[in-house]
Order: sequence, then C-alpha cells, then structure tokens
Amino acid sequence: MAQQLIEATRGLLKQASVAHADRVVYATSLGSQAMVLIDLICRYQADIRIVTLDTGRLPQETYDLMDALRQRYGPVLEVLFPDADEVRTMVNKHGVNFIHPSAAPVVRAPSAWARIRAQAAGGGKTKKRWQNAVCM
Repeated sequence: MAQQLIEATRGLLKQASVAHADRVVYATSLGSQAMVLIDLICRYQADIRIVTLDTGRLPQETYDLMDALRQRYGPVLEVLFPDADEVRTMVNKHGVNFIHPSAAPVVRAPSAWARIRAQAAGGGKTKKRWQNAVCM
C-alpha cells in the first residue's frame, strides 16, 4: 500500500513537472507531511523548486531542520524573507504578537501577514522568477 502511494505521488509530481516545466514550486512550512514530499521531490523530481518563508520568529528546531535538509539533500531549500519595513510597520501597528492566534482582537493582521508573505515570494528582485510559478 505504501509503495502504491509513493508511486502515485511520484506520478503526480512528474505530471506537474512535465505540464509546467520549470515553473513548479513547492511552498512548505516544513511540517512532517512536507518532509515526505520533500524527500520524494529530492529523490525523483529534482526540477521542482522548494521554498519556505523565514518570518524571523521561527523556533530553533525549524532552523535545525533546515540545516538537516541541507546536509541530507544539498542546497534544495530556498528560504525567502519578508520585507523588514513591512514587518516593522505591522509590529508598530498591531504589536509583536500580531500573527499569534491569541491576538484575536487584531482582526486584519492575519490577512496583512498573508500579504507580506506573498510579497516575500513575488515582490522586488524576484518578481520575474515568481510571475508564472505554479505552486503546490
């Protein structure tokens, strides 16, 4: 059963890669399920880019995991960073915990944080690289 799931996933990765050439991007938060997909991409479909966002507020374990990925697969993970001025504006406006779930009174902050994440992925110098990306 597990081998069938692996083969099916490999097939989907291959289809995405063939259909969209070098435009396929796997955006990951580095959770446990993501590690399985990252392993499959690195083993069988290396032309799929893998990206994550470093918010500057990640736990040390996440950075350790990033290092472990580099040691195992090489430089396969592209780490993106939000614009510092945008983050500073959000912190000044909503406080340091504006993205924390307990910050319930801050209704608009999560959507603003999503905008900052999107800008990290597609704004500035990297805009052309992301303009036609097909994200998984």
